[in-house]
Amino acid sequence: MKRYAVVALLLATAVAFFAAGGHEILSLDSLKAHRAEAENFYRGNPLLALGGFFLLYLALATVALPGGVPLIILAGALFGVLPAVLLVSFAASIGALCAFLLGRYALRDWLERRYERQLVKLNREIDRNGAYYLFMLRFVPVFPLFLINFGMGLTRMRAWTFYWVSQLGMLPGQILFATAGSHLAGLESPLDLFSPGVVTVLLLIAVLPLAVRMARR
Repeated sequence: MKRYAVVALLLATAVAFFAAGGHEILSLDSLKAHRAEAENFYRGNPLLALGGFFLLYLALATVALPGGVPLIILAGALFGVLPAVLLVSFAASIGALCAFLLGRYALRDWLERRYERQLVKLNREIDRNGAYYLFMLRFVPVFPLFLINFGMGLTRMRAWTFYWVSQLGMLPGQILFATAGSHLAGLESPLDLFSPGVVTVLLLIAVLPLAVRMARR
């Protein structure tokens, strides 16, 4: 029952977030409109602003709710690139680890009892190349964060491996979005940052570790 309660709590949090309009409040247009208010609050309460931002981003990362990218851009505009990247990097990685551990606690034992034979090959592959697969998923976020975080918790990947690979893989994108904060006024969409050249470089960097691994094997 405790495991079902964990899953129900996550679902209820997501439903409450959307019902309250959190996805609209944390949109890029909304944050741009309230940038002046955020700057005034930060000047008057710097520690509270930094701590509140960290906790907010941690919560979003744990439940994999939308709004993370606009928040990174706003943090870059308010705090500067380096403080924003540090805050976001640790908040996102710790939040992802929380989701990973929740998935492991809530469902892995049940899944392994039900599909033990089918999961043997998967876990063997995760033991060999899981860090490389996770790095590519982090660097080029094709799949929803919730599926990556929660799903990896159902495998035999070590929590420490999941944490450091996630932090490393998400870092380039976080630097990119935090740097974009200096151009916040002119951004219409986060996609404005991704020129064909930028996308090509990101893809090459993401594939490189796996290519090296395969070449060595």
